[in-house]
Amino acid sequence: HRQSVSAESVVKFALYTLYNTNDRESLKFALSMLEVVRLDDDNLKNILRILGLSDEFTLFVIFIMQQWDNANEEIFRLAQKNKGWGRIHAVERLIPETPEIRDWLLREGIKNTVLPAYSALNCWEGSEAENLLFADTISGEDFSAISRLIAALLDEGPCPGISAMEKGDEVIKAFLRKAREMPAERVDRSLIDTIKKRYSGKDEEIASMAAQV
Repeated sequence: HRQSVSAESVVKFALYTLYNTNDRESLKFALSMLEVVRLDDDNLKNILRILGLSDEFTLFVIFIMQQWDNANEEIFRLAQKNKGWGRIHAVERLIPETPEIRDWLLREGIKNTVLPAYSALNCWEGSEAENLLFADTISGEDFSAISRLIAALLDEGPCPGISAMEKGDEVIKAFLRKAREMPAERVDRSLIDTIKKRYSGKDEEIASMAAQV
């Protein structure tokens, strides 16, 4: 209805609703309308940053932030500050363009209050964990972080994980080889048992490797 309703009127309505409503769904509607315009207003941006801290609104705010010049930096801040679905949504849309982001994805990205599995594949790929795992040497801290990622990747109830990886079996084998080299306190025995049970009867090489850790 662009001939009878101007874009300016739609934006004004969205902003009025944003600033005045106490209804969650109305606020989401206003945020949805603001996704299609670019407004360089510092006060509005600060309000959106605050709203983005609520898991219920994070995704809507991210869609708006993606139009900002420093979009990835803003999304990274939301990912760090949120703990629930907000972190999951932010991780999914975060571009791992710096060593800081990649390191955070490796160590913190799957730590949410919902289920680590939701972010496991994004964190694995974004952190370049595979390169660390296949390197000649690996630090104990990196191995522990990779262990947590692999545990989440193996939990494929709600979403694809290890089975969605092109070299999933090779990753598990490399992980088990590294596990044999690690001090006992660095090895998550429950994860090793999970691998053994998962691959028994399916891939006896992996099951045997797990039994030897």
